[in-house]
Amino acid sequence: METSHEREARLWNITKAKTAFKTHLVLYVLISTALWVVWFLTDSKFHGIPWPVWPEVTWGIILVFQYFKGYYKYFPAKFGKIGKQQQTRY
Repeated sequence: METSHEREARLWNITKAKTAFKTHLVLYVLISTALWVVWFLTDSKFHGIPWPVWPEVTWGIILVFQYFKGYYKYFPAKFGKIGKQQQTRY
């Protein structure tokens, strides 16, 4: 059983992780938009893969991990709920 101090620390960590994710998501959208505008104004005649795709995909993958850290790390029951139900049925 967790104490009041442990609970407050856990809730504070959850809030910090969610806030960090939301901040990085806003930055991702703004910077990705700026990269696409720069590409469109300077190099849009190129017929290959546009260069803004690479930083966008890389940063997007990092954001996915940060999302799971903020929204699922502190709630492991969301992932294991179905597995536990299936184990008890057999």
